[in-house]
Amino acid sequence: MFPNIDVIIPCYNAEKTLIRAVESVLNQPCLGKIWLIDDASSDETLALANQLSAQYPERILWNQ
Repeated sequence: MFPNIDVIIPCYNAEKTLIRAVESVLNQPCLGKIWLIDDASSDETLALANQLSAQYPERILWNQ
């Protein structure tokens, strides 16, 4: 049995790629948590992070 692995995704102005990146990670075996780290993006990254966190509350955490 493999341990669960947490994944950290830095997502500064990642509006165009964030959903695809998260979906790719969600398809991996042995997944623990996904941490989305936003550094004051000026696009809609924060809104997407909130949406993804609400959609997958047991898997996705975010920090600004």
